[in-house]
Amino acid sequence: MERQRTKLLIERIALEFSPWAKLDPYFWEHEPHDSSVDFTTSIGPTSDYDIVVVILRGRLGTRLNSAHQKVDGGVYRSGTEYEVLTALEAQNLPPGGRPQLNVFLNIDLEPLDLSLEKSKRDQITAQYDALQEFINEHFQAPEIDPDGKEILTNKRSYNTYKTLDRFEELLEKTLRGALKGLLGIETEHQSVGTAGVRPEKSWEGSPFMKLDVFEAKHAPIYFGRTRAIGQVVEKLKERFGSGSGFLMVFGASGSGKSSLMRAGVLPMVTTPGMIPGVGLWRQSIFKPSEGSGDLFLALAAALLSDDALPGLGDRSLLHKEDRMRKLAEELSQGATAIVARIEGRLSADAELERERQVAHLLLLAREFEHGGRPADAEAARDRAAALPIPMAGFILVVDQMEELYTGTTEEGRKAFLDALCALAKSRMVLVTATLRSDFYSCCEGHTELMRLKEVGNYHLDLPTGPELLQMIREPARAAGLIYEEDPKRGRLDDHILKAAAADPDSLPLLEMCLDRLYEVRDIKKGALTYSGYEKIGELEGVLTTHADEVFLAFCGEEAPSKENEDLLNEVIKTLASPRAGEAGKGASEAGEGVSVVRNVVPYDAFESLPGAQRLVDQFIEKRLFTGGSDTAGRRVVAVTHEALLRNWKRVKDMLGLEDNQHFLQVRTRVELRFKQWEESGKDNGFLLQKGKEIEEAEELDTESPHVFVEVR
Repeated sequence: MERQRTKLLIERIALEFSPWAKLDPYFWEHEPHDSSVDFTTSIGPTSDYDIVVVILRGRLGTRLNSAHQKVDGGVYRSGTEYEVLTALEAQNLPPGGRPQLNVFLNIDLEPLDLSLEKSKRDQITAQYDALQEFINEHFQAPEIDPDGKEILTNKRSYNTYKTLDRFEELLEKTLRGALKGLLGIETEHQSVGTAGVRPEKSWEGSPFMKLDVFEAKHAPIYFGRTRAIGQVVEKLKERFGSGSGFLMVFGASGSGKSSLMRAGVLPMVTTPGMIPGVGLWRQSIFKPSEGSGDLFLALAAALLSDDALPGLGDRSLLHKEDRMRKLAEELSQGATAIVARIEGRLSADAELERERQVAHLLLLAREFEHGGRPADAEAARDRAAALPIPMAGFILVVDQMEELYTGTTEEGRKAFLDALCALAKSRMVLVTATLRSDFYSCCEGHTELMRLKEVGNYHLDLPTGPELLQMIREPARAAGLIYEEDPKRGRLDDHILKAAAADPDSLPLLEMCLDRLYEVRDIKKGALTYSGYEKIGELEGVLTTHADEVFLAFCGEEAPSKENEDLLNEVIKTLASPRAGEAGKGASEAGEGVSVVRNVVPYDAFESLPGAQRLVDQFIEKRLFTGGSDTAGRRVVAVTHEALLRNWKRVKDMLGLEDNQHFLQVRTRVELRFKQWEESGKDNGFLLQKGKEIEEAEELDTESPHVFVEVR
């Protein structure tokens, strides 16, 4: 993980210092090597570099061959020792002082796994002892204390850390300080994207996500969650291969769980070798609502997606939709047999990956042969012959698992969770889920899920002040932007940070605010300005200001007519659902009313409501709503983030109306009864009863006929 974060950090700093110097980082594992020499010779001496970063994690490495000898004729204990000592030797040669050597030592190592074979345990212990000897010999010196006892004192400095975010913090300070010293410059403002020379641009367009989720492609502008990424990856390492491969990431609504998994954790954990021994990963992300109301169809679609296991389906069926439905049916009958097929598919994919790598090496051998390099050609062929089959793994992310508890029957939910738990018990599969904290207690109804999440859970805290500051400053820097600095009010980024830190529910609003600030930026100066911040309503009012602007633009008038207010009311209450367990409550029982979550609705549901689809289209264009397709290929729509339901005053007031509270309860009750009726084989015992139940449903159908598209 440290090497990945180092690479990303260097890329970021390289842009910051681009007006003065070009940074040319060297990662030996990403560079081509001359097969006629060993790795140490191919990499070259550390004296060729200005800055050397050494990361130590519990092992020193293997002994170098006798071609590399110390001044006294001894053999270096490892490549790491060779690189450190040659760097120290080079510092004493003219012109002196280079390279600058920076050593980082992880002091929070995992305990020794006693279940390993004795020979393996002995190897791990020997490596750890060798590392301690190395530190003691080259970075510490013996002294005699006043009592006459020998103690070790620091001879040379090195950095110690326990967590990934602490490592990144230390490395950033170290590299920035080293570059300032080498170049003889002061760039205090460049690191925060404020006054001074504008940073070089590495990201085109807005680097802020409004109300959208960060995806893997947004990893270069996903900041502020290094600590959480490191902690979740470590937990996934623990879970993989344990026979209990489940991790639930839970936290408050709007805390960034989906973005953490999609843009932070998945790109890192699926890097070959990140989980020891795993050289090939297949992956999939899905939400329960993506299956047209059928949980197993959503799961089947996820398993058969291109990045997952497309070969898992029944190949006798020509169409992907048919394979998907067949797999969904099999999953609903019990996932144990599917687990064995998944493991077989992963093994087959691993063999194909080895064949691909072998073909590449043999092609390289032919190129060497034609280029008059027979020794290199022979080495490439030898590597191809000895290449092992990599271990393969599959990670499935169930995003927004709270959707299981809205609009699904208890029986259907239990069967689906049974399937997820069966997948998590495979030693080749990881199942992760994101869940809102207020739904955490809903899991108590499933014993196996409770057992799995007891050993596999992670609470995502709201971002700290320094993390929020990274979220505000670093994406702006990536987009080549600066924040305005006012003599009286100070820097705008500090001003926004203060407002965000004061409101625990501000994270989605922060992204909306920064994106809107980007829209009204000073293009000529590339500056995010105080005047723009005031124009968008600042952090507190940005969502209401933007949403009202979009709605008024739809209305085409200064104040919306009652007709348009009623239209928005119908659309919004269709896109909201009561939280699980509240469908039967009255407004008085629910306090301020029934709390709501977002509802995924077929786009066609608005066809019978004049003007509704035009309003939905405009809200999708402005990213207040999100459009997409479900597994059946139908177009669906939802609010982009539940912050819209909680923070847009116009909508919040609408949903608080007693009539709308009643509407949500009755509609949800009818839809649940319909699902129970279908799942039971159309048992008439689940039909609505004469009297109040039918009367309420008929009244709702008359007033809002578009809402029962699913149950007709």
